[in-house]
Amino acid sequence: MDIEKIKTTIDDVGRKTKGAVNGFAAIHNFESWQVWLGLVILIVLTLLIALILC
Repeated sequence: MDIEKIKTTIDDVGRKTKGAVNGFAAIHNFESWQVWLGLVILIVLTLLIALILC
């Protein structure tokens, strides 16, 4: 694949994710950093559970 296409795709995904997080934060009256922190905690807990079960 073309390296420029990969960069564009990653940038597009990042932009869409940021927009979704900001939208969720606005709807539920959170700050965006709180939503990011919640996502990180969710990912870490999921990984810990997966490691324990495997």
